[in-house]
Amino acid sequence: MCGESVCVDRIAMTAIKAYEDVWQRCDELSHLYAYLSKQVTSVYSLDDLLRAEWAMRISALDLFVHELTAQRMLEIFRGTRPPTPAFHRFQLPYETVHRIRQAPSPADAASAFDLEVRTQLSRKTFQAPDDIALALRHCSEIELWQEIALKLGANQSEKSDKAKFLKEIYLCSCSGEIRLCMKVICNLNSRERRGLSLNPILHTSRLG
Repeated sequence: MCGESVCVDRIAMTAIKAYEDVWQRCDELSHLYAYLSKQVTSVYSLDDLLRAEWAMRISALDLFVHELTAQRMLEIFRGTRPPTPAFHRFQLPYETVHRIRQAPSPADAASAFDLEVRTQLSRKTFQAPDDIALALRHCSEIELWQEIALKLGANQSEKSDKAKFLKEIYLCSCSGEIRLCMKVICNLNSRERRGLSLNPILHTSRLG
């Protein structure tokens, strides 16, 4: 039975699959812009296509972080993933705690927890670098931007400076760099990579 509007055991697309689906549509907008810019006169402005593409990419990133965080926090609740300090600090209202304690089955308890997590996350956006790292601390103790810096070629002595640089240019960087960063993040759990062909540099990620 699904708890209110959320069914924990539903067949849902994974976080990375949702992200890649949106990203593919963004690529189509990019191709459309390239085609039309060669076919129509300069009288017509095509800038809105690029704005739409960029807005969709940022929205895809936000959706990815929301979904990944919610799924991993549910795994911690179910006992299949070790908890993090941020997870222990996550506050639940009394009503949710009561529903969990009175739940007739573990599935119903998980459903109540999942609903509350998603409700709280829905009030936040995860697009800025520090906000993304903060969200993922609920399910991983990794230093996100330092890990990304290492995957992009930094060594241990320069990872902090590289991480700071990445955070500064992140939202102004090209879409390819954002995509690489998100693929590093997706390695919080290797199961998210199932069926995907990712850059070999990602397969050695220590995330999670």
